Amino acid sequence: HGRVIGIVGTLKVAIESTKITLNNLAIENKKDIAIIPRVVEGAFEALMNNDIENHDKLIIDTIHDMYKNDKIEVLLLAQASMYKIEEYVKKEIPIKIFSSPRIAMQYIQHVYFAN
Repeated sequence: HGRVIGIVGTLKVAIESTKITLNNLAIENKKDIAIIPRVVEGAFEALMNNDIENHDKLIIDTIHDMYKNDKIEVLLLAQASMYKIEEYVKKEIPIKIFSSPRIAMQYIQHVYFAN
């Protein structure tokens, strides 16, 4: 059920807050998980320079590395700038992928906009 969870982000602060939340959930549910956080070096700078292609490539390369070397079973994309990558990675790597912004929007829809 995904005991090795990777978190990918372009900024350490986004990864740290997600890591804390996951740790708290694991403790509350008495589950043992391993969290593999990874800041994608250079991706934030590429995004700020409007180099979307390099931004996406750096992230995708990092995800491939995490899958191969860290044996992640679940991946959490920690930032909104990664939303396009989710569909691409789902086709390439056989792991469960979640993006924080998508999950947040689903929650808001369920809580605030459900009939």
